[in-house]
Amino acid sequence: MSKLTLKKQYQTYDRYKDSGIDWMGDVPEGWNVLKLKQFANVITGNTPPKSDSENYTKDGTLWIKPNNLDEFHQIYNTTEKISKKGTLTMRIIPARSILVNGIGDIGRIGINGVDCFTNQQINSIILNKKKVDFEFGKYMIYSSSKELQANSNKVVVPILNKTQQKNIGYTFPSLPIQQSIASYLNEKTEKIGKIIENKKRLVGLLEEKRKTIINYAITKGLNKDVEMKNCEVEWVGNIPDSWEIKKLKFLGEAIIGLTYSPDNVVDNGMLVLRSSNVQNNKIKLDDNVFVNKIIPNKLITRIGDILICSRNGSKKLIGKSAVIDKNSQGLTFGAFMAIFRSRHYKFISYYLQSWIFNNQLSSTLTTTVNQLTNRDIKNLIILLPPKDEQQKIVDYLDEQTKKIDNLINKVNQSVNLLIEYKSSLISHVVSGRVKV
Repeated sequence: MSKLTLKKQYQTYDRYKDSGIDWMGDVPEGWNVLKLKQFANVITGNTPPKSDSENYTKDGTLWIKPNNLDEFHQIYNTTEKISKKGTLTMRIIPARSILVNGIGDIGRIGINGVDCFTNQQINSIILNKKKVDFEFGKYMIYSSSKELQANSNKVVVPILNKTQQKNIGYTFPSLPIQQSIASYLNEKTEKIGKIIENKKRLVGLLEEKRKTIINYAITKGLNKDVEMKNCEVEWVGNIPDSWEIKKLKFLGEAIIGLTYSPDNVVDNGMLVLRSSNVQNNKIKLDDNVFVNKIIPNKLITRIGDILICSRNGSKKLIGKSAVIDKNSQGLTFGAFMAIFRSRHYKFISYYLQSWIFNNQLSSTLTTTVNQLTNRDIKNLIILLPPKDEQQKIVDYLDEQTKKIDNLINKVNQSVNLLIEYKSSLISHVVSGRVKV
């Protein structure tokens, strides 16, 4: 995607000066140029020992972790909370502090709506209100994410410690101008946010339409006038008269993936497909892991194999699937994955996106272990049309889902452009490159 620029002709300030900071460049005359430590206090959180369950409670003080950070939306609740005992070794973070992720996804921010604690991955910025207005400050810190990333330690997982963050330079005007800028950005970001919410809602509706089309075709076929018969499986209802009820074990082979250890992981070797490689029913070769190990032939992917997430810490990810294509053939797959190998793979791949599969999946995942075993896969029930009808259904679904997927992609692209525009607008305004 090409870099988005501001097309509107904004005013600039009358005079500028050299900030003395490379990433900042020139700033308006009269604006302060200070390091973070000169106008804010930075506190790094911590984690009370998990071995002592009395450190945690359901009704204690919020304990915020990176997955809770939600940009400018204030946080009022967390799943885990700290008990009175657990707080003895922790520093309270006052409400309306700016929480910055310092490990991994560096620069991601959040705002605590109430007093809280955070874990050690978060640096909390408490602004000196006599120097920096909170509303302006949140935009200023947000706009510095690239500089935060540039100052992090370059290790396997990037880390930005408190000392590094405190020494990053910022520029800001007098409090009245800060408040005026913040008011402008609050209005603009709220409008942009509403547009993004509406577009995401549209994506949700398109995804539901996609599911509905698949569900009907996979369970009822394409001919609405076809003669129906009562299905032996009570919860399925009536099915077309020529269709059969089968278990997957009669249609192909289920194979659980490769077991490997950290010692087998290398920079260059055999790519191991994992749950993260399955996104929106497509294989994505990002965030890859490679191993140096002898791979049995049956664990080498072939075109038409259906890759299934069979085990995961998140129950909602169990069952997601994608068909192996020419770009993902000849690879292997991890032990938390499975493949189903069948000549009916095109029809079965749509079946794995239908309610009839999800209904059986929900019944299977009732234990504390989020796992779809080889046996579970083999015993899944599928409604199977005659071969020629299978192909007609597959062709129809290929056409319909392609149309919907194209629409979803266009909407998502427009969302990404809006997010980029918002980021660019904030950066230009809080740095003084444009005047509002």
